[in-house]
Amino acid sequence: MTRQDKNLPWFQNEALLLDILATHAHEMGDKTAFVFIDQTGEETALSYADLLTRISSFSSWISQSCKPGDRVLLALESGESYVTSFLGALAAGTVPVPVFPPEKTLQNHQARLQSVITDAAPALIITETSACQSLQSMTDVQITTPQACPDIRTPFTPTACQADDLAFLQYTSGSTSAPKGVMVSHGNIVANAHAMIVGAAISPQDVCVSWLPMYHDMGLIGNVLMPLIAGITTVNMSPKRFLMRPERWLQAITKHHGAISGAPDFAYRLCADAIRDKTLAGLDLSTWRVAFSGSEAVRDSTLDQFTDRFSAVGFTKKTFLPCYGLAEATLAVTGIAHDATPTAVPSPTTKKNYVNCGTPLIDTDIRIGDAAFGFSNASPVGEVYVSSPGVALGYWQKPDVTADTFRVIDRKKWLRTGDLGFLAEGELVITGRVKDLIILDGQNIYPADIEAHLEQTAAVARNGRVAAFATQTEDGESYGVALELSKTDLKATDPDMLAGQIAMSLAEAFQHPPDTVFFVAPRSLPRTSSGKLQRGLVAKLATDQPDQIIHQFAGKAAKPTRLLTADESALASLWSVVLGHKIPNPDAHFFLEGGSSVQAARLLALIEAKYDVALPLGELFAAPTLTGMAQRIKEAAPRLVVPVSVKVFDAAAGT
Repeated sequence: MTRQDKNLPWFQNEALLLDILATHAHEMGDKTAFVFIDQTGEETALSYADLLTRISSFSSWISQSCKPGDRVLLALESGESYVTSFLGALAAGTVPVPVFPPEKTLQNHQARLQSVITDAAPALIITETSACQSLQSMTDVQITTPQACPDIRTPFTPTACQADDLAFLQYTSGSTSAPKGVMVSHGNIVANAHAMIVGAAISPQDVCVSWLPMYHDMGLIGNVLMPLIAGITTVNMSPKRFLMRPERWLQAITKHHGAISGAPDFAYRLCADAIRDKTLAGLDLSTWRVAFSGSEAVRDSTLDQFTDRFSAVGFTKKTFLPCYGLAEATLAVTGIAHDATPTAVPSPTTKKNYVNCGTPLIDTDIRIGDAAFGFSNASPVGEVYVSSPGVALGYWQKPDVTADTFRVIDRKKWLRTGDLGFLAEGELVITGRVKDLIILDGQNIYPADIEAHLEQTAAVARNGRVAAFATQTEDGESYGVALELSKTDLKATDPDMLAGQIAMSLAEAFQHPPDTVFFVAPRSLPRTSSGKLQRGLVAKLATDQPDQIIHQFAGKAAKPTRLLTADESALASLWSVVLGHKIPNPDAHFFLEGGSSVQAARLLALIEAKYDVALPLGELFAAPTLTGMAQRIKEAAPRLVVPVSVKVFDAAAGT
């Protein structure tokens, strides 16, 4: 594939983001920059001229509390406030730090947020009103809300900056105890946006549709900053709105004639599985030109499944644009041609097929190598190295890690991605990871966090004697855990019950159950000569050395202790729709039954439709059993009469 530079004037003039926005506001101020869809479905439009006015207000307001260079932490729900707060912080010369809004019922979530606050040391935190109390318990930093920003009508005068100046911190890989803030420069933003605009052949008439979270690099760079730089319109809804009813994404594309939209692989599977025929009839996806897929492994079966499901309403496989990128490169690194059909190619070492992620974008070089010898790797499969104008400045206040990841080789700056892959006729194919990382539904989970959770919560888990590792299932990536268990511990408990308790604890902490839990004898977990866990080898114990396994959790559902009540039966029917099997046990645990955070959002949508009660996602995490959840619903809507007669779920028919 050949990348043709369109010679975009703002790029040739080396203009930066805020200058480009000012030009757009002057030349096409009435054009819609954003359409924000709230949880009720109501839409609010914001023009480029209005956006610039709001950025100016936020810039003046933030400048009253912060000086240039200060970090401003944004812990907000995706939407208008995130956009104006982020851009206002940039205009004030401060460094925005996009993070997720705190969820008080999720301890792991809270711990990571606390670590980011400690590492970034912000001077100001902007968050939702509902989150202020939770954040106040973590820090003495000044906390405010977007609603506190006055309507300051002053001329737009952003603080002067250079291309190499730090723009924002994007927190990414690393356990909760060691978060890493990627330092993205102003030049990085424009260069990577330019590469995406040219690579996807984006035109001024295109409309982008997104539900991706704005604290994530794909949501922020790919669906907020890049469309703004391109001068196009973006239709935005929150991740919760999509997850609760996946059809809303495709309905927004239909209504607004979306041309550019994308998501991780799991979202396409979710749409193909969850959207019913009666909804399909109202869709028109013929305007959808670029459906990018990234952030997690792209599966050819998903591309085929989605295409088969939606071909009748105008979608073709050629619409898919598998791509590869990471926060350390700002976002995008490669992508297939926007008019090409994705293909799967075999690995030269394993012969397993992988979907290719395309050729390097403009001014981007890719080499295959290894950590010890740079590009002299003899194997065709190795670590992916990237050099481009999008490669970030490094990690915030972590010079040693920066030196190891951002390397100068042959007088050129290269990024060690930590991902494994090979080149097939110039196109990049990703096969795995050097780094220990588990990706579930597009979200990163770190083995060290899983291990730390068990060491803190399970009495039998000894420090350093627990290993978490990635697994592969028919539904995609999952994870497993192995614990070294002494004979004394084994005799003192029912091993299947113990493993079940461990699985339940992990499911509640990470909103995704482990695929497997097994116990091994003391000193049986594979380690390096220096004592470091070899998680990749741990994963092979169950298959390659089954004699080393003392006990493996079968994941069997416990026998029902009693019949379901009418309330529980009605709720069980909704669980069955989401999980795909019957739920006869009042003590059934949503996550151990196979549920995930994505399915939890779908379940809440069904609960809202059936009971006319809107429960926050945290309620499901707080009461994950059938009995507990039925009680929460009853408390929220005590006057509702739940019907005793419940339609039996037919897994084959999906009804």
